[in-house]
Amino acid sequence: MFAPPHRISPTSGSAMAASGRSWPPSTAVDRLLDDVSDIWAAAVVVARKPHGRYDIQYTDATGNIERDVEFSELRLRCLDAVEPSSLESKEADEPGRNASVASSE
Repeated sequence: MFAPPHRISPTSGSAMAASGRSWPPSTAVDRLLDDVSDIWAAAVVVARKPHGRYDIQYTDATGNIERDVEFSELRLRCLDAVEPSSLESKEADEPGRNASVASSE
């Protein structure tokens, strides 16, 4: 039997609110910055407010706090953000990785 895919991710703020649950302070979340381009920013819940709103603190170098963010603009963070510079150093440490690239040139 056909079952349509879920339209709301179970890790989204909307799913949490619909289930009557909420995220406690220090929960790692992502904040939707641009829904057209699907851009998210890493943050941490600082406080839960009435009506499904949260105060969050961004985990970037600024550490800015944003107040009264709607639950629909948050999702549970599944993976920690990785800095591109740490990926480059990890690739350089992998034996044979650069050798195969060099030999194909």
